[in-house]
Amino acid sequence: MHNPDDERPGLALTWARQCYRLRWPLATLWLLILVVGGIQFDRLENHLRLPDYSISGSDSERTATLLAERFPRLGAEQVAVVVTGDDPGAVAAATRAVTPAVRDLEGVGEVVDPTTPMAGTELLADDRRTAMVLLPLHGSVSDRDATTDRIENALRTVDLPPGTAADLTGETPLNKALADVERRDQLRAEIVGLTLALVLLLWGLRSVLATALAICAAGLGVTLSSIGIAALSGVAETSQFALVVATIIGLAVGVDYALFMVSRFREQLPGRTAGPVTRDQVIAALSTCMRTSGHTVIVSGVIVMVSLCSILIIDGPVFRDIAIAAALVVLCAMLAAVTGLPALLAISASRLRLRAPATGEPDGRWYRWVAFVQRRPVVLGVPAAALLVALALPAAGMRLGLDLGIPTLASTPAGAGYASAAQAFGGSAVAPIYVTACAEVERPLTGDEITAIQGYFARTGPMDEVLSAASVFDTPMPGGLGGLPDTPLGAAADGVLVDDVRAPRCLLGMVQSAHAVDAPQTVELVEKLRDSGQLAAPGVVVGVGGMAAQYTDIASETGRMFLAVVLLVLALSLIYLVVTLRSVVIPVKAIVLNALATAASLGATVAVFQHGYGESVLRFDSVGTIQAFLPVAMFAVLFGLSMDYEVFMVQRVREEYLRCGDNREAVRRAMAAVAPQITIAGLIMIAVFGSLVVADVLELKQIGFGLAVAIAIDITVMRLILVPVLMSVADSWNWWFPFGKRKRGNPANPHLVPDVTDSVAV
Repeated sequence: MHNPDDERPGLALTWARQCYRLRWPLATLWLLILVVGGIQFDRLENHLRLPDYSISGSDSERTATLLAERFPRLGAEQVAVVVTGDDPGAVAAATRAVTPAVRDLEGVGEVVDPTTPMAGTELLADDRRTAMVLLPLHGSVSDRDATTDRIENALRTVDLPPGTAADLTGETPLNKALADVERRDQLRAEIVGLTLALVLLLWGLRSVLATALAICAAGLGVTLSSIGIAALSGVAETSQFALVVATIIGLAVGVDYALFMVSRFREQLPGRTAGPVTRDQVIAALSTCMRTSGHTVIVSGVIVMVSLCSILIIDGPVFRDIAIAAALVVLCAMLAAVTGLPALLAISASRLRLRAPATGEPDGRWYRWVAFVQRRPVVLGVPAAALLVALALPAAGMRLGLDLGIPTLASTPAGAGYASAAQAFGGSAVAPIYVTACAEVERPLTGDEITAIQGYFARTGPMDEVLSAASVFDTPMPGGLGGLPDTPLGAAADGVLVDDVRAPRCLLGMVQSAHAVDAPQTVELVEKLRDSGQLAAPGVVVGVGGMAAQYTDIASETGRMFLAVVLLVLALSLIYLVVTLRSVVIPVKAIVLNALATAASLGATVAVFQHGYGESVLRFDSVGTIQAFLPVAMFAVLFGLSMDYEVFMVQRVREEYLRCGDNREAVRRAMAAVAPQITIAGLIMIAVFGSLVVADVLELKQIGFGLAVAIAIDITVMRLILVPVLMSVADSWNWWFPFGKRKRGNPANPHLVPDVTDSVAV
């Protein structure tokens, strides 16, 4: 029978020889990368920005642009210094001290405090124990981030009366506070995840050195990615949240890839009793390792990156951040696994050998299990598939939103300020909804249009979700809007509620929701304002913006584009697998099963977090929604990661098929050979991803839970039941390929089975 080890090794052998010859230079190079990357990772925070949840071309983005152009006094964003205390006199004194301290800072516009005309009564609570000072911020997200730092530094220098506090809050301060909490969660997750991964690697590899090499390879990939992210920062800055997610994915994938490589390399080495290991034996082991596990790493890495890049069809910075950062860290993990790790393996070969050489005989327990499954394909396969379908059902009722995680920010100044403002002024006091009504063309509004807009603004007040609404029409004007320039409040309204009081083209209304800015009721209010605004008047364009509108748009756009992302991922993955594996049945089977498993994990995530079935266990309060970017990010990541195990197993099935020519026996032997490694690798991923469940930030809990559940489904229901069943039922049709000379594989002539290793340059 044909032995796959006798095949022309091609690039695998060439690569192995070069890695062996250059093992010390390669190891030195990666050591330098580790040092430089470690230093860079510590400074990486300087290259990060806050998450940007805008959607290009959305109503909220158009409204934000219009506000910046027509209402410059409002700035690109308004933040608030919330002054609190038990003594109204002390609060007034603290407010008077805060205003001059922040008024002249770079990036801060015209400050509005309780003494400002048209604002006084609305910025001072009824009990006079809470006051707000509004600060317009100008510039981009990064500019406003820097301005926020300057404001916070200035507030620290203010001599406040005893018993008072001044906390900066608003969109940017809240996002900064959330980023700080996420960094803390990331550190905790890495400690927990890596500790569990270390224990599992020691259990699986039975070697301290092999475990150290696997952890080192994972670290090399993450540190290289930090250099890449810093290098790209001038072109495409990445957010803190994207880096947290990418780092966790990079650690999990890096350890996974290293485990496959180290295990296969040790399997190919002669045992310790065979005498000193020779140069040729090391090169041969490296060659086989690269031809098998190295091939798996490359195929898996490419699919993960392709899947992640599919997210880019959603035109929003938060999706771009996740896609670029995660794809880059996977690329770096792949490079570390096929360049740095082989060099380390070559150097350490003599100390990595098993006590006895690998016999090639399958593990009896796994072999018997697969044989048991093969004898009962319907009895076991149908319930397994039904279980996945049942788990996927809740995903059909998925509701998308964007939770700010306010409860987790209670100990931060931004969170405390938000809570104080909400308690004193109600609802989303620091994040109003901006409603603009402008002439459709560049001209002043007509009298009829102004009257229609006034009626539209008047209708917003009685809405159930509205706590208060303000517009220029709240001011008594005997001569109508045309008489505003002649009133004392004309200058105050100019550029704030009216773009030009003498020739108004745009009017602005500010609506305060009775609920939190990220509450589902506020999202409903945004939709109501948009629906009713379409009927305001002919020739008038109504726009709705602000934080709540931005959150509404990202949820809407994600829901609209989710199916497109799924179809793109499936199509690109199918084409790539067909070309790479030179098979039709295996890629189609992989696509269907992985899509079903991913849907099942999404369904479980919806059941736990949206419906709240896991509140007490996971210590969170359900907000009734799933984070808007979670479904597309999870699908892209999970689909690629599932292919890791799929290709690893298919590669081994093919090897065994070439040896014995019996498909069912090949499946049994292959599963018995790779099941221990897949199980350990899966448990490591579950440990790393599952460590995010202990995070305080809800979005990290959700993504960690979803990824961990998906991997658990993959290494149990998928690999132990459905994959063996379908590969056994398909028999030699697994290798059918109608697009070349090779047709269906013939057990009597195993040379007809396509050589997947020749189709990818390793």
